[in-house]
Parts: sequence; C-alpha cells; structure tokens
Amino acid sequence: MPFTPFHLGPAILMYSLLRGRFELIVTILSNIIIDVEPFLVILLRLNMPLHGPIHSFLGATLLAVLTSGLANYLLPYLYRFIRMKYTYRYSQLLVASLTGTYCHILLDAPLYSEMKPFYPLSGNPFLYTIEPGYIYGGCIFSFLVGFAVWGIWKLKQHI
Repeated sequence: MPFTPFHLGPAILMYSLLRGRFELIVTILSNIIIDVEPFLVILLRLNMPLHGPIHSFLGATLLAVLTSGLANYLLPYLYRFIRMKYTYRYSQLLVASLTGTYCHILLDAPLYSEMKPFYPLSGNPFLYTIEPGYIYGGCIFSFLVGFAVWGIWKLKQHI
C-alpha cells in the first residue's frame, strides 16, 4: 500500500471490537515500522525490491519480537508519563506486534508482485487474489467503523 495510514484501519477496528484487550500503540508502531524498508529503498536508491525480506512472515516475526521487546521496556515509562495505568504483559505486546506486522503483510501481499510472503521461499500465492480497490476500501471502512465503535465504547464508559 502506498501509504501506511491505510494499514491502521484494521488495527483500530480489532482494538475497538476487542475492547482494548491488546496494546494499540504497539500494533500501530509495528504497522508503521515495517514500511521503513520501502522508505529506505527509495531514499537510499538501493538496488533491491521495495517490499523485500521484512515484508515476509519471517521478517515480520523478527520485527515483531524486536518491537515488542523494545515496547516492553519503554511503554511503562510512557504510561507513567501520561498518567495511565500500565497492565500489559510481554505476551500481550508480542501478540499486538505480530497482529500489526502480519496484518500488514496480508494487506500488501495481494498488491505487490515483488513480495515473497514466505521468504526464503520464492513466489507470492496471494498476488492478485483481491482487487486493490477492495483492499483500500476495506481499510478505509474498517478505520471508520473501528473509530465509531471506539467512540461508542468510550461514551458508554462515561455514562
């Protein structure tokens, strides 16, 4: 997907439907960090595919472990700073990070021929299985529905 914000819709919808049972910051961060790969390829004019090894389930798993480990260390400080109670275990952070990275792979794989989701194996069995318009529309729709569900959930907490 050309813009990472499209990837955030499904994460926000899942978070809203699950009533905050996983850490949204980690899921969003994982969704964004994975796109550092194509950004660097463009910025540094690297001679490699835009969606390389990090845009695979293996790369996404390694990135999720790294991201959740870093979050496990840093989030307690962030929560203390914003005066919120921190209650997450590492396993919850790992699930949140895996959700973000795997969702990203599954959204990108039908769109990009250079992706190898099962790297080091070649090929992309997801390629062209879903029309791009459906993917983009689904992301926008899930963002709007997720945000609405989240708003209703928060309103009910204060009533």
